[in-house]
Amino acid sequence: MSDVDTNDRTIEHRPDAMRRSVLLGAGAGVISAAAIAAGTASAADGPAMRDMEGKTAFITGGARGIGLASADLLARSGANIVIYDVARNLEHVDYDMATEEDMSAAKAQIEAHGVQCMTIQGDVRNRVATANAMQQAMSAYGSLDHVLVNAGITQAGPIDALGDDSVQTVVDINIVGATRTIQSAVPIMREQKSGSIVVLSSILGRRPNEWYSVYSATKWAVIGLAKSTALAVAPDGVTCNVICPTLVDTPLARSLAHMFNPDNPTWEAVEEVMRSVNPLPVAVFQPEDVAQLVKFFASDAGKHISGEVFNLDAGALAASTV
Repeated sequence: MSDVDTNDRTIEHRPDAMRRSVLLGAGAGVISAAAIAAGTASAADGPAMRDMEGKTAFITGGARGIGLASADLLARSGANIVIYDVARNLEHVDYDMATEEDMSAAKAQIEAHGVQCMTIQGDVRNRVATANAMQQAMSAYGSLDHVLVNAGITQAGPIDALGDDSVQTVVDINIVGATRTIQSAVPIMREQKSGSIVVLSSILGRRPNEWYSVYSATKWAVIGLAKSTALAVAPDGVTCNVICPTLVDTPLARSLAHMFNPDNPTWEAVEEVMRSVNPLPVAVFQPEDVAQLVKFFASDAGKHISGEVFNLDAGALAASTV
């Protein structure tokens, strides 16, 4: 039996309580991946202040979802954008990834804001390719000011039902890929004596969930990676921070709705459950909400903040002491 078959079978036949647990865990930024800190207006509410003219933002997994929303907001703020995305389906990943068509559409969307946009199809697991892409950005735009470490994948199922290849792929993309992205950016930012790195973790990087054991482990791991990076690059004026979202309305999240409740595989059912458990009257967040916090950390407003972990969770972890 393949990894896909194992995961689908165990989820489909779990009891209702377990389905609820899977859904609440998947809210973990699967998805995956913050208007609150940067202001209450969303990116769609009006033109952004162009306070990042001449800056360059490099965004992994930027062809859709949170990555694209962040690219769009930074572009509306005047930054040139490099979208770095695998843009193809991957072996041992059980859902559709972004496509080359998504990359082309993202480029057109970004350039409509009067900035330049470079799209590069590449895999964050490949350090040479990732480093070369950042050098392309430097050659084209003259600086590497902001890096969003957003590329990531997820999986669901009991720990003993996850296949070896599936586990390795999640670890390699979410941890190794994040590490190699940061390793590629740091030498450039050290030489510049400036720059910001933002790492997308998850609410499951702050609390465990039995149906997302390996995914959760990777999201805990990147918090340690980011905090250690923040210490290492601080003397050079570079920052590194983490965002931990709960459920975000992305193409990936919607494509997995059937896994959460096979008896009612609709997005409305997903929202109903999330609305019932979030302390704030919010069901799910939009990618633009996360983008607002990405911009905050990338902007002058966040230039003296580093090593922070920001939970975008509708108050779900308000009682937590971590």
